[in-house]
Amino acid sequence: MRLKINIKAKEIPVAYRFGFLSMIKEAVTASDPHYAKQLFDSQNREMKPFAYSTYLKNFRFEGDSIKVDSFTITISSSDLMFMTMLYNGLVHIRKYRYKTYEWERGRIEMLPEKNIQSSSVLFRTLSPLLIESADQQPLAPHDPGYEQEFNYYANLTVQRMLKRSLKKPLIVRPMQMKKVVIKENTHHINGGNQVLYLTAYKGMIFVEGDPADLDCLYKNGCSKRRSAGFGLLDIEMEGMRT
Repeated sequence: MRLKINIKAKEIPVAYRFGFLSMIKEAVTASDPHYAKQLFDSQNREMKPFAYSTYLKNFRFEGDSIKVDSFTITISSSDLMFMTMLYNGLVHIRKYRYKTYEWERGRIEMLPEKNIQSSSVLFRTLSPLLIESADQQPLAPHDPGYEQEFNYYANLTVQRMLKRSLKKPLIVRPMQMKKVVIKENTHHINGGNQVLYLTAYKGMIFVEGDPADLDCLYKNGCSKRRSAGFGLLDIEMEGMRT
């Protein structure tokens, strides 16, 4: 299930991803505080059941802020309970304040979604892929360990959403990928205040594997920090061969 939330705003912080995650958390809390507390508790190390992407309309940087005309957030998950809680909460939230920024929710749209039936898909990234090595070093698509670590994050997603491991290893072929460096901070994590610079990649990526696994990645994303605006995928072409 995919929802697109249209939001009226004049500016957002440069490090906006955790602000948007905070808004998602508030919407779920408005719907069911007990469910939200369990899901977003800082002691809960389980992956969140969603990924999201953003689109900023007519943006321009000014210091630590980004001036915008408006923005949209697209949230995807195969967990219908989570998406129901999210939708019900969003309906009751018209305005949201994050730090010194105030945003007004507009229309909520349900987007069409496909069911993958092929064993190969050319995905387009809606939000950048953040793939890191076991020692937390960013990997570029041409690095030797990229496919292995992509499989690692894919397996985590499938385990979280389908309660099983990947049916078989994925063949991964990045195509037309461009580097993006993203600034964030950790003020939301146990009172931290560390600035993070995350190296991610966006573009096209060919993935071959079991259709049910590919469908799970399409609907839930594949990346480190999925719930912080990374790894949401869309289908560019299904049944492609390289």
